[in-house]
Amino acid sequence: MIPFALLHGCWQLPDSCPIEFSLQELSPTGFLFLLPREDFSSDAAAELTLCRFDPETGSMREFRLKDFRLNAQPKAEEDHVLSVSVHCGDTAFKRFSCEFSRSYLDFVEKKLTLDDAEFSQDLLAYPAAAESDFPPDFSVWRKEIFGGLQPDSIWKAAAACISDFALILDRPFLRQSYLNLPEDDFSACWRHLSGLSRHPLAQRPVNTLYIGNEVCSRLFPKLRELEAILRKAATEKRSAVLVFAPLKASETANASETLRFIASLPPALRPKELIINDIGMAELVREILGSDPTLRAGTLMDRRPADPRGNYLPPLPSAGTALNFDPYLAYLKDQFQISRFSADARPGPMPAGPTALHLPFIRSNRSGRCTLKAAVESGFRGKAILTENCPVYCDKNVFLYPRFLRMIGMQNCLYYVDPSILTDGVRLRQILPHTDRLVLQLPMGGDVL
Repeated sequence: MIPFALLHGCWQLPDSCPIEFSLQELSPTGFLFLLPREDFSSDAAAELTLCRFDPETGSMREFRLKDFRLNAQPKAEEDHVLSVSVHCGDTAFKRFSCEFSRSYLDFVEKKLTLDDAEFSQDLLAYPAAAESDFPPDFSVWRKEIFGGLQPDSIWKAAAACISDFALILDRPFLRQSYLNLPEDDFSACWRHLSGLSRHPLAQRPVNTLYIGNEVCSRLFPKLRELEAILRKAATEKRSAVLVFAPLKASETANASETLRFIASLPPALRPKELIINDIGMAELVREILGSDPTLRAGTLMDRRPADPRGNYLPPLPSAGTALNFDPYLAYLKDQFQISRFSADARPGPMPAGPTALHLPFIRSNRSGRCTLKAAVESGFRGKAILTENCPVYCDKNVFLYPRFLRMIGMQNCLYYVDPSILTDGVRLRQILPHTDRLVLQLPMGGDVL
């Protein structure tokens, strides 16, 4: 089979959605691919398009077949799958096929003779030499990323239109600092941690507190600590929002206990909004708490791809999100009364509804296993396993990456920063139409692994 990223095809029948496929074989006169039986038709109006990676331009080249014949046979031992043979005799296809074959042989030769960095640099102009340039420590990284950032006048005006500003208390250090420090001292603490102490974002008063962690359930506070935070927030007239990570089956009992505890609180302390990141938690909330708390979809439910290393890949079609898909939105609203969402500043369309915009970090990926714990205890992050007893290494430890990527590993996630979202008013204004809240996430750590 030919790698999909180098060559793939698209099959489309009239009035139906296109289906992408990988090529099993390719020759100057045709190719072979697999297709589910229910998606095949010998209709002459079917459209076939091939896309190949062009190493000269670093982009995808499209070729639409104009004159072809199809022959479909059941795949051996898989009756529901058809092996579709395509014969195309025109000279344009023959030229397309031969060009790809030459580039593919060159690709294979380089893959076998170059190391990964050299290969990426040769193929995609990836700056492999820059991979050895790391910031020496976390404080230097933070200063290089955030130091001196100042927004333009358009940014200031746009951000001022959003009155609700939230701070995430997503780990023990921040929660204990909030509980134990006077208000002015805590404000000075979180502004220093943010690296944005001179930025207008850090000068705003915090009127909403996010309590909990949306990527790791083990960082949710114990019930006694949770009640203390809720009481202090109520005294300070701040709204409290509880944040829940995706729910595992083994965590259902603990989550149920937490929700029953919330139900037992006096109405003045009971959070009016909960952030959920999967349907299972939404079902549990509605089962135990009923329709009272507002549910907001967390950022993990906005699955647009994001990775700064993707800038060196061929441009892909603008990726949407399930939170732009009308049937899914209707399902969330009808079943769970969810019509508010969360998102970070990654590329692509924002969710179609009131959205809490998380700044400044953009989550690139998330692991169900804690690589920080593995690195601390074994010296090798690849030994990560599922963790039941969490020593909270992420309170102080981070992974740093080459400077040019502006990436950081925190908790069980990889994040990067696009500084333009903190300075460019035009960019901010493009994603603000549905924004009803700005949410500040503070970097973790200190110690670098």
